[in-house]
Amino acid sequence: MAQVIVFAATPVLARIYDADAFGYLSLALASASAVAPAACLKLESALLLPKSDRQATAVFVAAALASALISVACGIVLAVSFHFGFLPHLASLQHFAWWVASLVFLTSVFALVSQLALRGELYEAVARRSVHQAVVATAGQLALFFVLPLGGLVVGQVLGRLAGILPVLYSSRGLLSKFPPSFMAKVLCRYWRFPAIFTPSALLNALGLGLPLLFIGTQYGVQAAGQWGMADRLLAAPVLLIGLATGQVLEARLASHLRRGGEAMMPLFLKSTAILLICAVALIFGVLLLAEIVLPWLLGPGWEESVRLAMILVVSTGFRLVAGPVARVLLVLQRAGANLAIDAMRVLALVSVMALAVRKNFTVAEVAAWITVALCLVYVVTWIVSFRAARRFDEARLAQAE
Repeated sequence: MAQVIVFAATPVLARIYDADAFGYLSLALASASAVAPAACLKLESALLLPKSDRQATAVFVAAALASALISVACGIVLAVSFHFGFLPHLASLQHFAWWVASLVFLTSVFALVSQLALRGELYEAVARRSVHQAVVATAGQLALFFVLPLGGLVVGQVLGRLAGILPVLYSSRGLLSKFPPSFMAKVLCRYWRFPAIFTPSALLNALGLGLPLLFIGTQYGVQAAGQWGMADRLLAAPVLLIGLATGQVLEARLASHLRRGGEAMMPLFLKSTAILLICAVALIFGVLLLAEIVLPWLLGPGWEESVRLAMILVVSTGFRLVAGPVARVLLVLQRAGANLAIDAMRVLALVSVMALAVRKNFTVAEVAAWITVALCLVYVVTWIVSFRAARRFDEARLAQAE
């Protein structure tokens, strides 16, 4: 329902806001997404593992404090960079640094409270949060056009994030309990790998996802970023609807298997892969066959470049739809080294493509094609590494049982 709301509003928003406004939104989201996944020091993933609610609460509070501090630091770094003349395309966008800081905080807390609800298996509350966010964000973006024709999309997104957080936090309040201050340090020592190892990996992962759009915005301008951002918006619906939801539930169930012990991971891993693969194939062929017919009618004039980009980027989106969710097994099993190596490989591949694009003076479409090839290779490697991790865990479990 949440994705239907966002998708249904897209044709209206595409007709009242121009590509510059979508560029502002896309660059703000890309900048925030480069930091937000690491803002809680990856303690939101650790939140699923403690056996007691008191331990989980200590992890939750530590993650929230880290998010607040890192979000403020992010805003300060951007503001100082703009003051000294760096990133001129971004500096020209009004209040950009502080909107990014707000999105970093709200996005990371959104993930944190969602994990808390998933720990308690409050799946309905997690589903409702997306509807609340979509309704408020869309209504705000439509209304704010008359007040903020450039920044209305960003402000609406911030309001939507806030609307998604509060109901889930309220539903999950019973999972939190009191704990002594000294208890937090003990819990953090137990889960030190998440801030020490998984956080750098999360930063690399987030940078890998946000780099293409940030590169387009800084190299080709805000309007080009708007066209790319619109293509991303159209392709994000299946990733969020299927990939993110599947990944969250899969992570919760794998963690539950790990806590209880005695249950194999491979059947759940392979079943999830099969379902996601069917969805990915349907997405790729659906977009390639129908994009040139449906999207121009859907978006209206001025978005022709977005249609071309969507037809190119859908291939890597399909690969991501399969590999992204099942890679959660690496987090649950705390395979930090493998996770870090995959994320480093993604960033290296993207930086190589961008360097080639600058050297060869690529068009935006050519950049999209090369990025698609690079990301598809990375996602294939990601699935193979995740498969081997799950298989080795099951083999070790069977060996112990014998």
